[in-house]
Amino acid sequence: MIQAIEERKNMISPYVAMDPYYPLDYGYDFDDFLNSYSSAIGAHVKWGLYPYLETRKSSMSAQIEPGTMAPVIKYVGHNRQVGQPITLSTTVEASSLPVSVTLLYSVGGGC
Repeated sequence: MIQAIEERKNMISPYVAMDPYYPLDYGYDFDDFLNSYSSAIGAHVKWGLYPYLETRKSSMSAQIEPGTMAPVIKYVGHNRQVGQPITLSTTVEASSLPVSVTLLYSVGGGC
């Protein structure tokens, strides 16, 4: 991830350096832009980007509960053309395979 961020930083750096409006935001200059990736630079920038990401990564790792996650059902969709069978589609994600999926349905709102 650091490499991808560095590539983007290098890609936009020349434009930030030449942008006459950049220093008008909070008085930051090009050196502040470069330093913001590794250090807090004051005002509303209380963390450097890399230290922030590392802290978030550690925090997320501490919050993950051990064990197998229950399957997640998402992107449920349906399509019905008059006089045709209804088509249902969904995505099921699971941490271990295979996954068995059962569709339960009712007609007319009954149980």
